[in-house]
Amino acid sequence: MNRIGLFFLSLSLCLPACTNESTQTGTPQIEICDNGVDDDGDGAVDCDDDDCIGICPEEPAESCGNGIVDPGEECDPQAAPGTTCEELGYYGGTLGCAGCLLDTTQCEAAGRCGDGIVQPDHEDCDGTALLDLTCQALDFAGGSLTCDDQCRYDTAQCLPETTCLGCNYGMVSTASDNTCAVATDNTLWCWGYNLLGQLGVGSTTDSSVPVRVPGEFKEVRTGYFTSCGRTSDGILWCWGANQFGQVGDGTTVNRPLPVQLPGVWESFAVGTWHTCALKSNGTLWCWGLNNVGQINGEYVNEYHTPTQMPGNWKQLAVGHASTCGIDLDDALWCWGENETGQLGDGTTINRPTPVNVPGTWRSASLYASHSCGIRNDGTLWCWGDNTYGQLGDTTPGMSFTPLQVPGIFTSVSAGNRHTCAIDSGNRLWCWGYNGWGQLGNGTPTDGAETPQALEGTWQTVSSGTYHTCAVAEDQRLWCWGGNMHGQLGNGTTTDSAVPVALP
Repeated sequence: MNRIGLFFLSLSLCLPACTNESTQTGTPQIEICDNGVDDDGDGAVDCDDDDCIGICPEEPAESCGNGIVDPGEECDPQAAPGTTCEELGYYGGTLGCAGCLLDTTQCEAAGRCGDGIVQPDHEDCDGTALLDLTCQALDFAGGSLTCDDQCRYDTAQCLPETTCLGCNYGMVSTASDNTCAVATDNTLWCWGYNLLGQLGVGSTTDSSVPVRVPGEFKEVRTGYFTSCGRTSDGILWCWGANQFGQVGDGTTVNRPLPVQLPGVWESFAVGTWHTCALKSNGTLWCWGLNNVGQINGEYVNEYHTPTQMPGNWKQLAVGHASTCGIDLDDALWCWGENETGQLGDGTTINRPTPVNVPGTWRSASLYASHSCGIRNDGTLWCWGDNTYGQLGDTTPGMSFTPLQVPGIFTSVSAGNRHTCAIDSGNRLWCWGYNGWGQLGNGTPTDGAETPQALEGTWQTVSSGTYHTCAVAEDQRLWCWGGNMHGQLGNGTTTDSAVPVALP
């Protein structure tokens, strides 16, 4: 055997054959395995060539079922899944593993948002599946109801009812630049400024005419940019600005549509950045901003859900950054901001815990820098800032204790720098700042004014920042004062120094 023959023999003995176990035949041409070159020129490369010699790649070992999730596998039947149906977006079920691929069969039976099937326990809708619900069924006038990517109804394209022609009203509540009122058929209507969704109709567009809030309500209260309404069965809904948690739903997301709060509620009040409500057992709960102790003295800056206050109460009032409550013995207690003496305790010290206002009381009303209350004998008293005569006299300055307003009254509403009240003869009186015509006497003025009666007889009144609204005894609703955002509800943005009736 020559030297070349010995070389090829040694190679065939020393190097294993390819997986096809073929042997080199014919003229000795070397096809080296696994070098990517057609060494013997027969058109086949590496282990695809029956003539190859050398070290070929091993066949991969079977790994599925070895209890380890190897590269290229989603799972292994012998190992616990690394995820769950819920983590994959489903509402339940048990995740399986078949052929080392995730098996979502049981997950799919539980459903998920986006599968086109409404799961009533988790979803309002799904895709185009709306359960035959329409904008009209949600108390809108019309429009197109859609479903958002969270499988909740999206009413952005619904059109709110914009007229309550000839409506009779039971109550009204004014805020800075918006107004809400409950009609005698329990429909709720709001109008005016809507930057943060405080009209409750699913949009942030102002309206100079009443637009209907979905649902039926017994009463409504408006704060600076937040509003709440209570149904006849005591369910409380809130909407609008929520940057400090004043809506009470556990978030700080503004809510252009009403969201329901848990529990059953007897009464409630809405301030600038905080809200309070009473349950039927007399317990008082508050939520929102607490920067000066307007909720409690715990010095927690914000409460995003209702937090209970000590004691038992039967009436409450909420202002810009202060709170007052009347207890079961008719004692009036106030706490929070007191820079202008609006707590009535004779000081200007902020009070994170309640301080007593002398006397026995029937009701109280707060706004920003002054407060008023009616005692059990019907006498009306006001205290705090009196720069514009909002306490009922023209002496400028402040009074840190209550001053009596002449007359006997049944209700009072403190506005930003003016006050209105209804006396025992159902006459309406307003006094204080009148720069926007919010006193309704036809002569806007920046000066202080003493109480002046408006014509007619009245049922209820609400004083806001720039405007006032009241329900007459015939249940017609009238508004007057500033109207820059349409808060008078008459379809214009023109101020009026005299009462204008809603259509």
